[in-house]
Amino acid sequence: MRNQFNFWYLATFLSLALFFSCKKDDNPATTPPVESTPPPPEPTLFEMVQGRWDVDVPFAGKKANPSSPSFKNQEKQDIGTVTSAEFFGDSTCIITFDHYYAIVHTISVSDSITFNIDGLGPLTDIRVFGDSLSFSFTYYDIPMTVNAAKRKNVQVDENKKALLNNWKLTTEEDGAAFYENNQINGDFYMIISAAGSFVQQYPDYAESINWKWHPEEPDAIVTYAAGQDEANNNHYFKILELSATRLKVQEISLDPVYEDDGTGNEVITGYEKVIVNTFVLTAK
Repeated sequence: MRNQFNFWYLATFLSLALFFSCKKDDNPATTPPVESTPPPPEPTLFEMVQGRWDVDVPFAGKKANPSSPSFKNQEKQDIGTVTSAEFFGDSTCIITFDHYYAIVHTISVSDSITFNIDGLGPLTDIRVFGDSLSFSFTYYDIPMTVNAAKRKNVQVDENKKALLNNWKLTTEEDGAAFYENNQINGDFYMIISAAGSFVQQYPDYAESINWKWHPEEPDAIVTYAAGQDEANNNHYFKILELSATRLKVQEISLDPVYEDDGTGNEVITGYEKVIVNTFVLTAK
């Protein structure tokens, strides 16, 4: 009887031991949590304003002949309305007015809402809300407030991205004649931006128009001003050479060919391709 009693206690002990052993296996050690990657830092104001911002205003047309000595003085007194502002990673800033007169300057960051334009003064109260930008500045004692929307970039293939640069015109090919004919005492630059700006920068002023790819001619860009017929592709620049340091283009015009229709009226019967200039430019 005593042996039966002891056997019962032994069986109970072994059952309890087996039970707790299984419970322990059912709860393996908890894996320590993986530390989460910290979120990226918030973009700076300088990073947020990168690109071109357009203002929806009526185009006033070209105000004066840029070769006229009085051109700059006229613009100072009646500069018009800002039509776009563009910011580049190298700290260049281009502000364009409704006569497509442009100012090209270097900016520096003053604080979280202010940039300083070299030689002109501050851009103040700069605000970016999604695809909208606003700021204020004073140009030759004229206070201005700008409200603009982000402009989409032109689609550019990887092998053509070298085109997006600041190019200095050399005296090769027709460059020397261009400098002489336009009485340019200094360097002439073409700034071609990802957002579609085509800036012609003379030593004392600049003009900013737009560019797009020619819809029919490969490796060619069409330049056009706001308010002009964008469908007119009869004047364009054909890319002959392109590298990170060198650009060679032909300026081409398609001139209409007229013939008498038999009634004394002249009608356009076709177009003649005319090479106006061949330019060689180097990266600034």
